[in-house]
Amino acid sequence: MNKAEIAAALRTEVGELEVLIQKLQTRLERSKRLVIDIEDEIAPPSPKPADNSKFRKAIDSVFGETPKARKR
Repeated sequence: MNKAEIAAALRTEVGELEVLIQKLQTRLERSKRLVIDIEDEIAPPSPKPADNSKFRKAIDSVFGETPKARKR
């Protein structure tokens, strides 16, 4: 085999691998959605922490976000 034949064979293999990876990523996303749906059926999502927590204030100060007003 010369270099041109090797390059052509490798290019073909790379193309096949890319297609396979795309199929696997699609399958992974479907599986993730299924797991999330099943988990939501089993136990409802837990309540989110309050926006005025120390952790939230630290994140807001680091990333420059302004805290949201609490709704009553």
